[in-house]
Amino acid sequence: MVKSCCAYLCHSKAKETARNAGISFFRFPKDKRKRSLWTKVINRADWEPNDSVRICSLHFVDEWKSDAPEDVNYVPTIFNYKEKTLSTKQKDLLAQKQLQRCIDQTNRESAILAHSCFTAEVEISVDHNDMDVEDDTEKGVDSHSH
Repeated sequence: MVKSCCAYLCHSKAKETARNAGISFFRFPKDKRKRSLWTKVINRADWEPNDSVRICSLHFVDEWKSDAPEDVNYVPTIFNYKEKTLSTKQKDLLAQKQLQRCIDQTNRESAILAHSCFTAEVEISVDHNDMDVEDDTEKGVDSHSH
């Protein structure tokens, strides 16, 4: 059976397309306090998560969960049912964050590619004795007369 996200109005399913898009699926925490916080933000009446319930990474600010209570990703905070209440400024900020994540991902991939190309290059040794370099003293120029 394909796992789907438990968040209201979220249609993410744990399939290859989700993996290719970088979407991860997380189990609900075992820690009672954290599990209770996650359950509360899901905002479903008379609902308790079981061991097979998952929530996708799209509901976390950095698209990843955190175990640090002070981290913004400790609890999922992004939900479609809340979008209608977002101001234009909040929507713009969210769009900017999503764009920045895409740019950061592209930069990481570019850096990895550049590093792999650089390390694959053959280092060429240059013998400086074979190079023709004119010395000012050989041309009869006194460097102190300027």
